[in-house]
Amino acid sequence: MQAQPLGNTTSFASTSREKSAAAEMAKSRAKRFALQSIARELLPGERVANCLRAVRPEAKGVEIWQSSSHEKAHYKGLMTCGSVWTCPVCASKITERRREELSRALEVSKEKYSPVMVTVTFSHSPSDSLKDLLEVLNSAWRSLKSGRFWNEIKAKYGIIGAVTALEVTIGSNGWHPHKHSLFFCKSGIDASELERELSSRWQKLLSKKERYASALHGLSVKSADKAAAEYISKLSKWTLDYEMSKSPVKKSISGMSAFQLLELSLTAKSEDQRSWCRAKFIEYSEALKSKHFLQWSAGLKALLGLEEPELTDEEIAELSEDDSVLIAFLTREQWRLVLANDIRAELLEVASSGDVNKIWQFLGKFGIFYREVT
Repeated sequence: MQAQPLGNTTSFASTSREKSAAAEMAKSRAKRFALQSIARELLPGERVANCLRAVRPEAKGVEIWQSSSHEKAHYKGLMTCGSVWTCPVCASKITERRREELSRALEVSKEKYSPVMVTVTFSHSPSDSLKDLLEVLNSAWRSLKSGRFWNEIKAKYGIIGAVTALEVTIGSNGWHPHKHSLFFCKSGIDASELERELSSRWQKLLSKKERYASALHGLSVKSADKAAAEYISKLSKWTLDYEMSKSPVKKSISGMSAFQLLELSLTAKSEDQRSWCRAKFIEYSEALKSKHFLQWSAGLKALLGLEEPELTDEEIAELSEDDSVLIAFLTREQWRLVLANDIRAELLEVASSGDVNKIWQFLGKFGIFYREVT
C-alpha cells in the first residue's frame, strides 16, 4: 500500500512558531504592567504612579484601539508618563521607536560614513551614590567633547556627529553608569588609533576629578553596525523582553538593571534584600529624573537627510499605529473596575484579536458589561 503524503508541515510549523511568539509577547506585556505597578507603589508621587491608570481630565472614558497589521491593542484617554527610566511599559514603546530611528540613520549613512561605538566608564565602589557618579560621568563626557582637543579629533576623523545613550546598572561594586556613543566618522578611519587618543584624554579628565579609569576598560572604540545601534537605542538591553524574562534571582547581583531591581524587590528570599532593592530603585529614580537616555548631536539628523519630526519621549508614548482603529470604549466607572481587578494587561491581550465580542465576554467575567455610549 502506497504511503500517503504527510501534507504541508511547513505551514503547521510556522503557525506553531507564531503562536509561541504571540504567547511570549503576551507574557512580556503582562510582566511590564506588573513591574509598572511595583514602580507605582515605590514612587507614589511620580508620574509613573498614574501612567495608564488615571483617565485624562478631558476624556469621557477609556478607548481601546487595535492595529490589525501589528495585532496589538492599546489604550487612549489615559495619562502616560513617557519615562524610560522608571516605567517598563513606556520604555518598551519609546526604545523601539528610537531603535527604528537609529536603524534608518545607519542605513542612509553607510555609503559615506563609518560609524564606531565609543563606550566610557570609570571606577566606582558600593559607597558611591548614583547622583555623584552621574555628575562625574556627564562632566567628564562634556569636557571630552569640547575645546581644542575635540575640534582636532573631529577634523582628523571626520566626525559629523554622534548619538549617545546613558546606561545604568548595579552590581557587587555598586552603581555602574556608563555611556555608549555612536560616532559617525569618515570612511576608512583607524578605530584603534581613535581609541588610543580618546582613552588618554579620558583618563586625564577623570584624574582631575579624583577618579580613575583603566586603559583597558575606561574607554573603548569598536566598529559599529546595526546591532550596535539596537544595543544603544534599547538601553543596552535592559528594556528588552529578553532581559526582562530572565530570572532576576541570582547568586550574585552582578549587572542588574533597574527593572530587575523591581522584580527582585518582590521575589528575593530575604526581607533585607527586598528592602535593599526598593531603596536602590528609589535612589535610581531620583538620580535620573529629567535625564535624557538618548541624545542626537545638533544637526546630525539633517546632515544624514532624516526628515522625520523630532518627537519627545512623552509624545512617543502617546503614539498609535497608523492603521489603528477604535474597537471599544469604557466609561470611567467601568475603567475603575478594570483597575480594581488588575486586568489592564489581560484586557489588551484579548483586544489584540480585534474581536469586540471577545472583549465584552472577557469583561463580563468581572461584572463589566457593554453600555451604549451617547
